[in-house]
Amino acid sequence: MNDIVQAYKQTALNLLKNPDSAEDLSNQFILLYAKGSGTAHLALAMRCAAIEPNKFLPVFNLGSAQLKSGLYQESIATFHRALGLASPENVRIAMLHIGLANYASGSPVEAMKWYERGRVLLDDTDVQQSIAIARLMAGELEAMYEFECKYHTPRRKPIADSGIPRWMGEDLTGKTIIVCHEQGYGDTIQFARFIPELKAERVIWSGPDSLDGLIVGNFVFDDVIGEDGLFQADYYCSPISICGALRAKYNSVSGLPYLRATPIKLPDRGLKIGLCWAGNPDYAHDAERSMALKDLAPLLEIPGTGFYSFQVGNEGDITRLGLD
Repeated sequence: MNDIVQAYKQTALNLLKNPDSAEDLSNQFILLYAKGSGTAHLALAMRCAAIEPNKFLPVFNLGSAQLKSGLYQESIATFHRALGLASPENVRIAMLHIGLANYASGSPVEAMKWYERGRVLLDDTDVQQSIAIARLMAGELEAMYEFECKYHTPRRKPIADSGIPRWMGEDLTGKTIIVCHEQGYGDTIQFARFIPELKAERVIWSGPDSLDGLIVGNFVFDDVIGEDGLFQADYYCSPISICGALRAKYNSVSGLPYLRATPIKLPDRGLKIGLCWAGNPDYAHDAERSMALKDLAPLLEIPGTGFYSFQVGNEGDITRLGLD
C-alpha cells in the first residue's frame, strides 16, 4: 500500500509540473482505477484520451473508465475506437471489452458475438467463462455448468486446498459431500434451493456462523463444520455449483418457497419497508449496485410508512444522517 501511495504522490507532483503529460495521466488513472475512486479515474481518462486521441491505450482506458462508471453505450463506442487503433497484440482485449460492455448494457447476444471473435484468437478459461455468463443472462441456466464447474477457479478457502475433489455431477451413492459457502451470501442463499437434490449418503454443511442459522435451520445435514475444517469427504461443492453440476434448466426449478425464518414483531407504523443500500465493498463491481443512504432519505417522508434497516455494514450511515 505504501508503494501505491508513494507512486500516487510522485505522479501527482509530476502532473502539477506538467498537467498535459499523457504518461503521468495514464499512470494516475491506473492507480485510481484499481482503487475504484468514483469519477476521478473517468476525468483522468477523458483528459488523457483528449491529449492522445489516436493512441490505443488512452482510448482503451477511457472505455474502461466509462464502463466502470456505468456509461455503457459510451464505453461500447470508445472500445470500438480502441479496436481501430489496436496493434495485433491488443486486438483481442479490445474485442473482449466490447463484449463486456455489451454484457453490462444488457445485450448478452451481442456480447457473445464479440467474445467468440476473441475466442478465435485465443481460447482460454476467461473467455469461456465470459461466454457462459452471457448465456446465463440470455436465459440459458444450463450454462451454469461451464461457468461454475468446468471453467471455475475455486476461491482461496481452506476446503479448496484440502485435496477433496470438486463435485462435477458424479454418482453420489454411498458418498459423503461437503456443501460449502464459497462466494457471496446472495449466491449461497439463492442457490441453497438445490441442496436437497444431493443424493449422497452423507451431506455436510461448512459455512460461516452468520449463515448457519438460516441454512442449517432449513435443510437437513448429517453434520455441520466450520470453514476451517477438518474436512473428510469424497467431494465438495457450493450451492451454486450444485445447480451447474445438475445441469439444471429454468423449467426444472421449483417456484415454491424453500427458506423460512421466524418473523419478528414490529410496531404498527403502517406499511413496513426494509432498506438495504450497499453490498460488500470488496466486490469488484460494488459501485454498480451500491448507493448512499442519503439518496434514499426522501423516501422516509412518505406518510403512513415505517422503514427498517436490513443493512449489514455501513450502519454508521444511519447515525451520520441522524436517523437512529
